[in-house]
Amino acid sequence: MQKTRTILGVLEVEPRQILEDGIRKELVNRISGAMNTELVFHSTSVIEIENKLDRLATKLDGFKRSFEYIQDYVSMYGLKVWQ
Repeated sequence: MQKTRTILGVLEVEPRQILEDGIRKELVNRISGAMNTELVFHSTSVIEIENKLDRLATKLDGFKRSFEYIQDYVSMYGLKVWQ
């Protein structure tokens, strides 16, 4: 893969790296937000825990499917971003 650099004022930046870092940062924010929302337990009921984990799994699957959809458009491997 050819690394292209762009001059931005007096800085030399790599747009591909900026895009990858931004996507990774947004993914971390979305996943941590989903976990903070869903993993709040008010009782120790097994049914409540299973329901919350199922909702979290649904949200995470949605993130995964969304990323699988856009990875071809931005020419970025999903596995590399998740690492």
